[in-house]
Amino acid sequence: MAWTAPATWTTGQVVTAAELNEQIKDNETYLKGQTDRLDTLTQSVVTGSRALNTIYQNTSGKAMLVTVSGSVATGAGNNIFISASTDDNATPSTVVCSSRAFADAVGYGTATITFVVLAGNYYRVVYSSVGAAVVSRWTEWTL
Repeated sequence: MAWTAPATWTTGQVVTAAELNEQIKDNETYLKGQTDRLDTLTQSVVTGSRALNTIYQNTSGKAMLVTVSGSVATGAGNNIFISASTDDNATPSTVVCSSRAFADAVGYGTATITFVVLAGNYYRVVYSSVGAAVVSRWTEWTL
């Protein structure tokens, strides 16, 4: 069953049981089916098997949610800038998110990005830093 666009009722209009069922019951059934799909998502921590500035393709057949965190070492002026691009071609250039974090003399800085990669699309994560920086976690969820 597909989603039905909400109706606009008019003053004085007599609404039938079939119309109400379509607008309320059927649409609620559709939404429940969509949320039930969340039970089938898979999570993979791929920190060791992913590399920055490398192009990957989402071949799962489903949309994918990607979260990447990077850290920069303690030190005044140290910072990390991390960004992601995704496209439907083999050279993703559409930047979809970015984040920057700064460290100080007593603590490190962490930047995190989260983005969606459509089925079949390509994606790449890049970063630059002042000071020693690492990717601390890269997680992908197939939705």
